[in-house]
Amino acid sequence: MTAPATPQQLLLLADHLKLSLLERQRAKSLGLEADKQDGTISQSLQSLDQGLQQLESHGSQSDEAANGVVPLRKQYNELYRQYHGTAPPSVATSKPNDPALQADFEAAQSRPSQPRRSKSVRFRDNDDAEDAVDTANRAALFSEQQGYSDEPSAPDQTDLSNQQIHTYHKQVLQDQDEQLNTLGQSIGRQRMLGIQMGDELDEQNELLTDVESGVDRHQSILDRARRRLGNVARKSKGNWSWITIGILICVLLLLIICCQNIQLPRSELTMHLGLEGKVVLITGGTKGIGRSIVKSFLDEGAIVHFCSRSQDNVKASNDKLAEAYPGNKAIGAAVDVTNAESIKEWVTSCASQSGRIDVIVANVSALATENDPAAWQNGFQTDMMGTVHMVNAALPHLEKTKGNIITISSVSGRIIDFTSQPGPYGPFKAAIIHYTCQLAHVHAAKGIRANTVSPGNIYIEDGVWGDIERRLPDLFKASMAQNPSGRMGKPEEIANVCVFLASDKAGFVTGSNILVDGALSTGVQF
Repeated sequence: MTAPATPQQLLLLADHLKLSLLERQRAKSLGLEADKQDGTISQSLQSLDQGLQQLESHGSQSDEAANGVVPLRKQYNELYRQYHGTAPPSVATSKPNDPALQADFEAAQSRPSQPRRSKSVRFRDNDDAEDAVDTANRAALFSEQQGYSDEPSAPDQTDLSNQQIHTYHKQVLQDQDEQLNTLGQSIGRQRMLGIQMGDELDEQNELLTDVESGVDRHQSILDRARRRLGNVARKSKGNWSWITIGILICVLLLLIICCQNIQLPRSELTMHLGLEGKVVLITGGTKGIGRSIVKSFLDEGAIVHFCSRSQDNVKASNDKLAEAYPGNKAIGAAVDVTNAESIKEWVTSCASQSGRIDVIVANVSALATENDPAAWQNGFQTDMMGTVHMVNAALPHLEKTKGNIITISSVSGRIIDFTSQPGPYGPFKAAIIHYTCQLAHVHAAKGIRANTVSPGNIYIEDGVWGDIERRLPDLFKASMAQNPSGRMGKPEEIANVCVFLASDKAGFVTGSNILVDGALSTGVQF
Protein backbone atom coordinates (compact mmCIF):
# COMPACT_ATOMS: atom_id res chain seq x y z
CA MET A 1 0.00 0.00 0.00
CA THR A 2 1.35 3.33 -1.05
CA ALA A 3 2.46 5.51 1.86
CA PRO A 4 0.44 8.75 2.22
CA ALA A 5 2.00 12.11 1.34
CA THR A 6 3.52 14.09 4.20
CA PRO A 7 2.13 17.50 5.27
CA GLN A 8 5.41 19.10 4.09
CA GLN A 9 4.91 17.73 0.55
CA LEU A 10 1.29 18.93 0.50
CA LEU A 11 2.34 22.41 1.70
CA LEU A 12 4.81 22.61 -1.22
CA LEU A 13 2.08 21.53 -3.65
CA ALA A 14 -0.25 24.20 -2.16
CA ASP A 15 2.47 26.86 -2.80
CA HIS A 16 2.70 25.70 -6.43
CA LEU A 17 -1.09 26.11 -6.79
CA LYS A 18 -0.96 29.60 -5.24
CA LEU A 19 1.76 30.68 -7.72
CA SER A 20 -0.18 29.24 -10.68
CA LEU A 21 -3.37 31.07 -9.65
CA LEU A 22 -1.45 34.34 -9.11
CA GLU A 23 0.12 34.01 -12.60
CA ARG A 24 -3.34 33.29 -14.02
CA GLN A 25 -4.76 36.41 -12.31
CA ARG A 26 -1.82 38.50 -13.55
CA ALA A 27 -2.36 37.35 -17.14
CA LYS A 28 -6.05 38.30 -16.91
CA SER A 29 -5.18 41.78 -15.63
CA LEU A 30 -2.76 42.30 -18.57
CA GLY A 31 -5.35 41.15 -21.11
CA LEU A 32 -3.36 38.01 -22.00
CA GLU A 33 -4.66 34.48 -22.53
CA ALA A 34 -5.01 33.07 -18.98
CA ASP A 35 -6.59 29.62 -19.34
CA LYS A 36 -3.69 27.63 -20.82
CA GLN A 37 -2.63 26.33 -17.41
CA ASP A 38 -6.19 25.44 -16.26
CA GLY A 39 -5.67 21.71 -16.92
CA THR A 40 -2.48 21.61 -14.83
CA ILE A 41 -4.11 23.64 -12.02
CA SER A 42 -7.13 21.29 -11.96
CA GLN A 43 -4.86 18.21 -11.75
CA SER A 44 -2.82 19.79 -8.94
CA LEU A 45 -6.00 20.61 -6.98
CA GLN A 46 -7.11 16.98 -7.37
CA SER A 47 -3.68 15.71 -6.19
CA LEU A 48 -3.84 18.01 -3.13
CA ASP A 49 -7.34 16.79 -2.26
CA GLN A 50 -6.32 13.11 -2.62
CA GLY A 51 -3.25 13.67 -0.41
CA LEU A 52 -5.42 15.28 2.28
CA GLN A 53 -7.93 12.42 2.10
CA GLN A 54 -5.10 9.88 2.60
CA LEU A 55 -3.87 11.73 5.69
CA GLU A 56 -7.40 11.95 7.11
CA SER A 57 -8.40 8.32 6.36
CA HIS A 58 -5.19 6.67 7.64
CA GLY A 59 -5.05 8.66 10.78
CA SER A 60 -2.22 10.92 11.75
CA GLN A 61 0.89 9.25 13.02
CA SER A 62 2.19 12.28 14.96
CA ASP A 63 1.03 15.52 16.54
CA GLU A 64 2.84 17.45 13.82
CA ALA A 65 0.93 15.65 11.04
CA ALA A 66 -2.39 16.02 12.89
CA ASN A 67 -1.88 19.80 13.31
CA GLY A 68 -0.97 20.17 9.62
CA VAL A 69 -4.14 18.66 8.14
CA VAL A 70 -6.61 21.40 9.23
CA PRO A 71 -4.73 24.43 7.74
CA LEU A 72 -4.03 22.43 4.58
CA ARG A 73 -7.72 21.62 4.16
CA LYS A 74 -8.59 25.32 4.68
CA GLN A 75 -6.01 26.36 2.04
CA TYR A 76 -7.40 23.78 -0.39
CA ASN A 77 -10.97 25.10 0.03
CA GLU A 78 -9.85 28.71 -0.59
CA LEU A 79 -7.77 27.69 -3.66
CA TYR A 80 -10.68 25.64 -5.03
CA ARG A 81 -13.12 28.58 -4.70
CA GLN A 82 -10.58 31.02 -6.19
CA TYR A 83 -9.95 28.72 -9.19
CA HIS A 84 -13.68 28.36 -9.92
CA GLY A 85 -14.25 32.10 -9.48
CA THR A 86 -16.59 31.80 -6.50
CA ALA A 87 -14.31 33.78 -4.20
CA PRO A 88 -11.64 36.49 -4.67
CA PRO A 89 -7.98 35.88 -3.75
CA SER A 90 -7.43 35.98 0.02
CA VAL A 91 -4.40 36.95 2.10
CA ALA A 92 -3.72 33.26 2.85
CA THR A 93 -3.56 32.36 -0.87
CA SER A 94 -1.27 35.30 -1.62
CA LYS A 95 1.43 34.24 0.85
CA PRO A 96 3.69 31.16 0.59
CA ASN A 97 3.93 28.43 3.22
CA ASP A 98 7.69 28.31 2.54
CA PRO A 99 9.35 31.74 3.16
CA ALA A 100 11.97 30.83 0.52
CA LEU A 101 9.30 31.35 -2.17
CA GLN A 102 8.45 34.93 -1.10
CA ALA A 103 10.36 36.42 -4.04
CA ASP A 104 8.43 34.26 -6.53
CA PHE A 105 5.10 35.32 -4.97
CA GLU A 106 6.04 39.03 -5.14
CA ALA A 107 7.02 38.66 -8.81
CA ALA A 108 3.73 36.90 -9.60
CA GLN A 109 1.74 39.73 -7.95
CA SER A 110 3.68 42.58 -9.59
CA ARG A 111 2.11 44.77 -12.27
CA PRO A 112 3.84 47.00 -14.91
CA SER A 113 4.44 50.50 -13.53
CA GLN A 114 3.36 52.12 -16.83
CA PRO A 115 0.60 50.84 -19.11
CA ARG A 116 1.86 49.39 -22.38
CA ARG A 117 1.69 51.98 -25.04
CA SER A 118 0.13 50.86 -28.28
CA LYS A 119 2.12 51.34 -31.41
CA SER A 120 0.15 53.24 -34.03
CA VAL A 121 0.83 54.86 -37.37
CA ARG A 122 -0.98 57.93 -38.60
CA PHE A 123 -1.82 57.75 -42.26
CA ARG A 124 -4.22 59.18 -44.78
CA ASP A 125 -6.23 57.53 -47.52
CA ASN A 126 -5.14 60.14 -50.09
CA ASP A 127 -1.38 60.66 -50.37
CA ASP A 128 -1.94 63.71 -52.54
CA ALA A 129 -3.58 65.48 -49.60
CA GLU A 130 -0.35 65.59 -47.56
CA ASP A 131 0.70 69.06 -46.67
CA ALA A 132 4.23 70.33 -46.46
CA VAL A 133 4.53 69.65 -42.71
CA ASP A 134 3.51 65.98 -43.03
CA THR A 135 5.91 65.51 -45.90
CA ALA A 136 8.78 66.96 -43.86
CA ASN A 137 7.94 64.76 -40.84
CA ARG A 138 7.78 61.61 -42.95
CA ALA A 139 11.08 62.42 -44.59
CA ALA A 140 12.69 62.95 -41.18
CA LEU A 141 11.22 59.69 -39.80
CA PHE A 142 12.31 57.46 -42.65
CA SER A 143 15.52 59.19 -43.59
CA GLU A 144 18.64 57.12 -44.20
CA GLN A 145 20.37 58.73 -41.21
CA GLN A 146 17.71 57.63 -38.66
CA GLY A 147 15.25 55.12 -40.13
CA TYR A 148 12.38 53.87 -37.90
CA SER A 149 12.52 50.15 -37.00
CA ASP A 150 11.25 47.79 -34.25
CA GLU A 151 14.25 45.51 -34.56
CA PRO A 152 17.85 45.85 -35.75
CA SER A 153 17.17 43.97 -38.98
CA ALA A 154 13.95 45.86 -39.94
CA PRO A 155 13.65 46.48 -43.70
CA ASP A 156 13.95 49.89 -45.28
CA GLN A 157 10.52 51.47 -44.91
CA THR A 158 11.16 54.67 -46.85
CA ASP A 159 9.32 53.52 -49.96
CA LEU A 160 6.48 51.69 -48.11
CA SER A 161 2.95 53.04 -48.15
CA ASN A 162 1.08 53.80 -44.97
CA GLN A 163 -0.98 50.63 -45.29
CA GLN A 164 2.17 48.49 -45.74
CA ILE A 165 3.82 50.10 -42.72
CA HIS A 166 0.71 49.42 -40.64
CA THR A 167 0.62 45.76 -41.78
CA TYR A 168 4.33 45.27 -41.06
CA HIS A 169 4.12 46.63 -37.49
CA LYS A 170 0.98 44.60 -36.80
CA GLN A 171 2.88 41.44 -37.79
CA VAL A 172 5.81 42.44 -35.54
CA LEU A 173 3.46 42.78 -32.56
CA GLN A 174 1.85 39.38 -33.26
CA ASP A 175 5.27 37.72 -33.44
CA GLN A 176 6.30 39.27 -30.14
CA ASP A 177 3.07 38.11 -28.46
CA GLU A 178 3.62 34.53 -29.68
CA GLN A 179 7.20 34.58 -28.41
CA LEU A 180 6.02 35.84 -25.00
CA ASN A 181 3.40 33.07 -24.81
CA THR A 182 6.01 30.43 -25.69
CA LEU A 183 8.40 31.86 -23.10
CA GLY A 184 5.64 31.79 -20.42
CA GLN A 185 4.87 28.14 -21.16
CA SER A 186 8.55 27.25 -21.00
CA ILE A 187 8.91 29.00 -17.63
CA GLY A 188 5.85 27.11 -16.35
CA ARG A 189 7.36 23.77 -17.40
CA GLN A 190 10.68 24.69 -15.80
CA ARG A 191 8.87 25.53 -12.55
CA MET A 192 7.07 22.16 -12.55
CA LEU A 193 10.35 20.35 -13.22
CA GLY A 194 11.96 22.29 -10.38
CA ILE A 195 9.19 21.27 -7.97
CA GLN A 196 9.45 17.60 -9.00
CA MET A 197 13.24 17.70 -8.66
CA GLY A 198 12.87 19.23 -5.19
CA ASP A 199 10.48 16.45 -4.11
CA GLU A 200 12.84 13.77 -5.42
CA LEU A 201 15.81 15.38 -3.70
CA ASP A 202 13.89 15.42 -0.39
CA GLU A 203 13.12 11.70 -0.73
CA GLN A 204 16.72 10.91 -1.64
CA ASN A 205 17.90 12.94 1.34
CA GLU A 206 15.67 10.90 3.70
CA LEU A 207 16.98 7.65 2.21
CA LEU A 208 20.57 8.82 2.60
CA THR A 209 19.88 9.80 6.21
CA ASP A 210 18.48 6.33 6.97
CA VAL A 211 21.44 4.64 5.25
CA GLU A 212 23.91 6.84 7.13
CA SER A 213 22.34 6.01 10.51
CA GLY A 214 22.39 2.31 9.65
CA VAL A 215 26.06 2.47 8.61
CA ASP A 216 26.99 4.31 11.82
CA ARG A 217 25.15 1.75 13.95
CA HIS A 218 26.82 -1.24 12.31
CA GLN A 219 30.18 0.53 12.27
CA SER A 220 30.00 0.93 16.05
CA ILE A 221 29.22 -2.78 16.37
CA LEU A 222 32.20 -3.69 14.20
CA ASP A 223 34.47 -1.36 16.18
CA ARG A 224 33.50 -3.03 19.45
CA ALA A 225 34.09 -6.46 17.94
CA ARG A 226 37.47 -5.34 16.59
CA ARG A 227 38.56 -4.08 20.02
CA ARG A 228 37.51 -7.33 21.66
CA LEU A 229 39.38 -9.29 19.03
CA GLY A 230 42.51 -7.19 19.63
CA ASN A 231 42.32 -7.80 23.37
CA VAL A 232 41.98 -11.54 22.84
CA ALA A 233 44.91 -11.56 20.43
CA ARG A 234 47.16 -9.70 22.85
CA LYS A 235 46.29 -11.98 25.72
CA SER A 236 46.73 -15.17 23.72
CA LYS A 237 50.46 -14.49 23.11
CA GLY A 238 50.69 -16.64 20.06
CA ASN A 239 48.18 -19.31 21.10
CA TRP A 240 46.28 -19.60 17.79
CA SER A 241 43.70 -22.02 19.13
CA TRP A 242 42.60 -19.45 21.69
CA ILE A 243 42.59 -16.80 18.98
CA THR A 244 40.28 -18.96 16.87
CA ILE A 245 37.95 -19.47 19.82
CA GLY A 246 37.93 -15.73 20.48
CA ILE A 247 37.09 -14.97 16.86
CA LEU A 248 34.19 -17.40 16.94
CA ILE A 249 32.89 -15.89 20.18
CA CYS A 250 33.04 -12.38 18.67
CA VAL A 251 31.18 -13.53 15.57
CA LEU A 252 28.54 -15.17 17.78
CA LEU A 253 28.14 -11.99 19.83
CA LEU A 254 27.87 -9.94 16.66
CA LEU A 255 25.10 -12.18 15.36
CA ILE A 256 23.24 -11.99 18.68
CA ILE A 257 23.44 -8.18 18.70
CA CYS A 258 22.20 -7.96 15.12
CA CYS A 259 19.31 -10.32 15.83
CA GLN A 260 18.30 -8.28 18.88
CA ASN A 261 18.21 -5.12 16.77
CA ILE A 262 15.81 -6.70 14.29
CA GLN A 263 12.35 -5.88 15.62
CA LEU A 264 9.45 -6.40 13.31
CA PRO A 265 6.74 -3.74 13.63
CA ARG A 266 3.32 -4.78 14.81
CA SER A 267 1.88 -4.56 11.28
CA GLU A 268 4.34 -7.24 10.06
CA LEU A 269 3.30 -9.68 12.78
CA THR A 270 -0.40 -9.69 11.90
CA MET A 271 -2.23 -11.69 9.25
CA HIS A 272 -2.69 -8.77 6.82
CA LEU A 273 -6.31 -9.58 6.04
CA GLY A 274 -7.11 -6.21 4.49
CA LEU A 275 -8.96 -4.82 7.52
CA GLU A 276 -6.97 -1.58 7.75
CA GLY A 277 -9.36 1.33 8.30
CA LYS A 278 -12.43 -0.92 8.71
CA VAL A 279 -14.84 0.14 11.46
CA VAL A 280 -15.72 -2.68 13.89
CA LEU A 281 -18.29 -2.66 16.73
CA ILE A 282 -17.93 -5.23 19.56
CA THR A 283 -20.21 -5.74 22.56
CA GLY A 284 -18.73 -6.99 25.83
CA GLY A 285 -15.27 -5.85 24.81
CA THR A 286 -13.57 -5.19 28.16
CA LYS A 287 -13.07 -8.76 29.43
CA GLY A 288 -12.31 -12.30 28.32
CA ILE A 289 -12.90 -13.28 24.71
CA GLY A 290 -14.31 -9.84 23.86
CA ARG A 291 -11.13 -8.12 25.03
CA SER A 292 -9.02 -10.41 22.80
CA ILE A 293 -11.31 -9.76 19.82
CA VAL A 294 -10.83 -6.01 20.29
CA LYS A 295 -7.02 -6.36 20.32
CA SER A 296 -6.94 -8.67 17.30
CA PHE A 297 -8.92 -6.22 15.15
CA LEU A 298 -6.67 -3.37 16.34
CA ASP A 299 -3.61 -5.44 15.36
CA GLU A 300 -5.07 -5.65 11.85
CA GLY A 301 -5.33 -1.84 11.65
CA ALA A 302 -9.09 -1.57 12.19
CA ILE A 303 -10.92 1.19 14.08
CA VAL A 304 -12.69 -0.52 16.98
CA HIS A 305 -15.67 0.67 19.02
CA PHE A 306 -16.46 -1.52 22.03
CA CYS A 307 -18.90 -1.36 24.89
CA SER A 308 -19.51 -2.71 28.38
CA ARG A 309 -22.19 -2.16 31.00
CA SER A 310 -19.55 -0.94 33.51
CA GLN A 311 -18.19 2.58 33.05
CA ASP A 312 -15.17 1.72 35.24
CA ASN A 313 -14.27 -1.25 33.01
CA VAL A 314 -14.63 0.93 29.91
CA LYS A 315 -12.34 3.65 31.31
CA ALA A 316 -9.68 1.12 32.36
CA SER A 317 -9.76 -0.52 28.91
CA ASN A 318 -9.62 2.83 27.12
CA ASP A 319 -6.52 3.86 29.07
CA LYS A 320 -4.67 0.60 28.36
CA LEU A 321 -5.63 0.48 24.68
CA ALA A 322 -4.74 4.15 24.11
CA GLU A 323 -1.22 3.42 25.34
CA ALA A 324 -0.82 0.27 23.23
CA TYR A 325 -2.63 1.58 20.12
CA PRO A 326 -2.18 5.37 19.80
CA GLY A 327 -4.21 7.41 17.35
CA ASN A 328 -7.77 7.01 18.73
CA LYS A 329 -8.17 3.59 17.15
CA ALA A 330 -10.06 2.12 20.15
CA ILE A 331 -13.13 3.88 21.51
CA GLY A 332 -15.10 2.42 24.43
CA ALA A 333 -18.51 3.35 25.81
CA ALA A 334 -20.83 2.22 28.60
CA VAL A 335 -23.94 0.63 27.02
CA ASP A 336 -26.75 -1.59 28.31
CA VAL A 337 -27.34 -4.08 25.46
CA THR A 338 -30.67 -5.18 26.95
CA ASN A 339 -32.03 -1.70 26.18
CA ALA A 340 -32.86 -1.40 22.47
CA GLU A 341 -32.79 2.42 22.47
CA SER A 342 -29.47 2.54 24.31
CA ILE A 343 -27.71 0.24 21.86
CA LYS A 344 -29.28 2.03 18.87
CA GLU A 345 -27.93 5.36 20.10
CA TRP A 346 -24.48 3.81 20.54
CA VAL A 347 -24.45 2.29 17.03
CA THR A 348 -25.61 5.58 15.49
CA SER A 349 -22.92 7.49 17.41
CA CYS A 350 -20.20 5.09 16.23
CA ALA A 351 -21.30 5.43 12.60
CA SER A 352 -21.35 9.23 12.89
CA GLN A 353 -17.94 9.35 14.57
CA SER A 354 -16.14 6.97 12.19
CA GLY A 355 -18.19 7.54 9.04
CA ARG A 356 -19.26 3.92 8.49
CA ILE A 357 -19.71 0.45 10.01
CA ASP A 358 -18.10 -2.62 8.38
CA VAL A 359 -18.28 -5.36 11.04
CA ILE A 360 -20.29 -6.07 14.19
CA VAL A 361 -19.43 -8.74 16.76
CA ALA A 362 -22.25 -9.64 19.17
CA ASN A 363 -20.18 -11.14 21.97
CA VAL A 364 -21.85 -10.13 25.24
CA SER A 365 -23.37 -12.88 27.43
CA ALA A 366 -25.01 -12.98 30.85
CA LEU A 367 -23.48 -16.47 31.48
CA ALA A 368 -26.79 -17.40 33.15
CA THR A 369 -26.87 -21.10 34.13
CA GLU A 370 -29.30 -21.25 37.07
CA ASN A 371 -32.72 -22.84 36.47
CA ASP A 372 -34.88 -20.03 37.82
CA PRO A 373 -37.09 -17.38 36.14
CA ALA A 374 -34.67 -14.55 36.86
CA ALA A 375 -31.77 -16.39 35.19
CA TRP A 376 -33.91 -17.31 32.17
CA GLN A 377 -35.03 -13.69 31.81
CA ASN A 378 -31.47 -12.40 32.20
CA GLY A 379 -30.11 -14.85 29.61
CA PHE A 380 -32.90 -14.01 27.16
CA GLN A 381 -32.51 -10.24 27.45
CA THR A 382 -28.68 -10.23 27.35
CA ASP A 383 -27.63 -13.14 25.11
CA MET A 384 -30.59 -13.32 22.73
CA MET A 385 -32.15 -9.87 22.62
CA GLY A 386 -28.81 -8.10 23.07
CA THR A 387 -27.73 -9.78 19.81
CA VAL A 388 -31.01 -8.92 18.07
CA HIS A 389 -30.86 -5.27 19.19
CA MET A 390 -27.27 -4.99 17.93
CA VAL A 391 -28.10 -6.47 14.51
CA ASN A 392 -31.26 -4.38 14.00
CA ALA A 393 -29.44 -1.14 14.82
CA ALA A 394 -26.45 -1.90 12.55
CA LEU A 395 -28.19 -3.40 9.48
CA PRO A 396 -28.84 -0.05 7.67
CA HIS A 397 -25.12 0.77 7.94
CA LEU A 398 -23.95 -2.73 6.98
CA GLU A 399 -26.06 -2.61 3.81
CA LYS A 400 -24.06 0.42 2.66
CA THR A 401 -20.68 -1.30 3.22
CA LYS A 402 -21.71 -4.92 2.43
CA GLY A 403 -20.53 -5.67 5.94
CA ASN A 404 -20.23 -8.67 8.24
CA ILE A 405 -22.19 -9.99 11.22
CA ILE A 406 -20.37 -12.26 13.69
CA THR A 407 -22.17 -13.76 16.68
CA ILE A 408 -20.50 -15.57 19.57
CA SER A 409 -22.33 -18.74 20.67
CA SER A 410 -20.86 -21.78 22.50
CA VAL A 411 -20.44 -25.55 22.21
CA SER A 412 -23.08 -25.58 24.94
CA GLY A 413 -25.52 -24.61 22.19
CA ARG A 414 -25.12 -28.00 20.50
CA ILE A 415 -24.08 -30.46 23.26
CA ILE A 416 -25.37 -31.29 26.73
CA ASP A 417 -22.66 -30.28 29.19
CA PHE A 418 -22.31 -29.16 32.82
CA THR A 419 -24.38 -26.00 32.13
CA SER A 420 -27.46 -28.13 31.34
CA GLN A 421 -29.15 -28.56 34.72
CA PRO A 422 -31.37 -27.68 32.78
CA GLY A 423 -30.57 -23.99 32.44
CA PRO A 424 -30.91 -21.04 30.03
CA TYR A 425 -27.29 -20.81 28.78
CA GLY A 426 -27.34 -23.66 26.23
CA PRO A 427 -30.81 -23.00 24.77
CA PHE A 428 -30.12 -19.32 24.09
CA LYS A 429 -26.71 -20.09 22.57
CA ALA A 430 -28.45 -22.59 20.26
CA ALA A 431 -31.02 -19.93 19.36
CA ILE A 432 -28.21 -17.52 18.41
CA ILE A 433 -26.84 -20.09 15.92
CA HIS A 434 -30.25 -20.46 14.30
CA TYR A 435 -30.86 -16.69 14.25
CA THR A 436 -27.48 -16.04 12.60
CA CYS A 437 -28.17 -18.62 9.90
CA GLN A 438 -31.47 -16.82 9.19
CA LEU A 439 -29.60 -13.52 8.82
CA ALA A 440 -27.16 -15.07 6.35
CA HIS A 441 -29.93 -16.35 4.08
CA VAL A 442 -32.11 -13.22 4.22
CA HIS A 443 -29.31 -10.68 3.61
CA ALA A 444 -26.97 -12.62 1.28
CA ALA A 445 -28.35 -10.83 -1.78
CA LYS A 446 -27.35 -7.48 -0.20
CA GLY A 447 -23.74 -8.61 0.16
CA ILE A 448 -23.96 -9.03 3.96
CA ARG A 449 -22.37 -12.15 5.47
CA ALA A 450 -23.35 -13.62 8.87
CA ASN A 451 -21.48 -16.36 10.77
CA THR A 452 -21.34 -17.79 14.29
CA VAL A 453 -18.23 -18.75 16.28
CA SER A 454 -18.81 -21.40 18.98
CA PRO A 455 -15.91 -21.57 21.47
CA GLY A 456 -15.24 -24.61 23.61
CA ASN A 457 -13.64 -24.39 27.05
CA ILE A 458 -11.53 -21.20 26.92
CA TYR A 459 -9.21 -20.54 29.84
CA ILE A 460 -8.98 -16.95 31.04
CA GLU A 461 -7.43 -16.31 34.44
CA ASP A 462 -10.01 -13.67 35.38
CA GLY A 463 -12.79 -15.49 33.52
CA VAL A 464 -15.16 -18.40 34.15
CA TRP A 465 -12.62 -21.23 33.95
CA GLY A 466 -10.08 -19.35 36.03
CA ASP A 467 -12.73 -18.99 38.71
CA ILE A 468 -13.69 -22.70 38.42
CA GLU A 469 -10.03 -23.69 38.74
CA ARG A 470 -9.83 -21.84 42.05
CA ARG A 471 -13.26 -22.77 43.50
CA LEU A 472 -14.01 -26.17 41.90
CA PRO A 473 -10.67 -27.83 41.11
CA ASP A 474 -12.27 -31.27 40.57
CA LEU A 475 -14.62 -29.92 37.89
CA PHE A 476 -11.70 -28.12 36.28
CA LYS A 477 -9.59 -31.31 36.11
CA ALA A 478 -12.52 -33.33 34.75
CA SER A 479 -13.15 -30.77 32.02
CA MET A 480 -9.48 -30.77 31.07
CA ALA A 481 -9.53 -34.55 30.81
CA GLN A 482 -12.53 -34.49 28.46
CA ASN A 483 -10.71 -32.48 25.81
CA PRO A 484 -8.70 -34.66 23.37
CA SER A 485 -6.27 -31.77 22.84
CA GLY A 486 -5.22 -32.01 26.49
CA ARG A 487 -5.70 -28.31 27.12
CA MET A 488 -8.21 -25.51 27.07
CA GLY A 489 -8.34 -22.89 24.36
CA LYS A 490 -6.93 -19.36 24.46
CA PRO A 491 -9.09 -16.27 23.88
CA GLU A 492 -6.73 -15.21 21.10
CA GLU A 493 -7.64 -18.38 19.18
CA ILE A 494 -11.30 -17.32 19.15
CA ALA A 495 -10.36 -13.76 18.15
CA ASN A 496 -8.28 -15.01 15.21
CA VAL A 497 -11.29 -16.84 13.79
CA CYS A 498 -13.44 -13.70 14.13
CA VAL A 499 -10.84 -11.58 12.33
CA PHE A 500 -10.64 -14.11 9.50
CA LEU A 501 -14.45 -14.27 9.10
CA ALA A 502 -14.59 -10.45 8.91
CA SER A 503 -12.05 -10.33 6.07
CA ASP A 504 -12.43 -10.81 2.33
CA LYS A 505 -10.43 -14.05 2.70
CA ALA A 506 -13.71 -15.55 3.97
CA GLY A 507 -15.78 -13.88 1.25
CA PHE A 508 -17.78 -17.06 0.47
CA VAL A 509 -18.27 -18.13 4.10
CA THR A 510 -21.72 -17.23 5.41
CA GLY A 511 -24.41 -18.99 7.43
CA SER A 512 -21.75 -21.14 9.13
CA ASN A 513 -21.21 -22.12 12.75
CA ILE A 514 -17.46 -22.41 13.32
CA LEU A 515 -16.51 -24.70 16.24
CA VAL A 516 -13.30 -23.72 18.03
CA ASP A 517 -13.14 -26.37 20.76
CA GLY A 518 -10.06 -28.56 20.19
CA ALA A 519 -12.29 -31.56 19.20
CA LEU A 520 -14.25 -31.35 22.46
CA SER A 521 -17.60 -31.82 20.69
CA THR A 522 -18.24 -35.44 19.80
CA GLY A 523 -21.12 -34.81 17.40
CA VAL A 524 -20.71 -34.56 13.63
CA GLN A 525 -21.66 -31.18 12.19
CA PHE A 526 -23.26 -31.44 8.75
